[in-house]
Amino acid sequence: MTNRKTFGLGTAALFILALGFLFNYKFADGFMISHYLFQQLNLNIYSNGESGFHYPFIVSILFWLPAVLLSRKHRRNYGATISYKLGGVLLIVTSAVSVVFLVDYFII
Repeated sequence: MTNRKTFGLGTAALFILALGFLFNYKFADGFMISHYLFQQLNLNIYSNGESGFHYPFIVSILFWLPAVLLSRKHRRNYGATISYKLGGVLLIVTSAVSVVFLVDYFII
């Protein structure tokens, strides 16, 4: 008899990853959820007005981190392994790019 993985909080990490992708996805008509939310909150989207660093890119860390933590804690759930690996890569890349930008912006 084989052990089947159950659905649980580790599986929810897949849903969180999908929300993170949708947050910065540019739909066919040019609509982006992140830009809409930033405009509704009267926040700048870019660091230099119409160009520069894309702040919603940093905010996407709020999706990747919980996905990694949930999938790490609930490894036996369906989809937790792929969520952990994919979320980890996205978290590392997003964090590294953000740190490089901040160092460039404030120090150089």
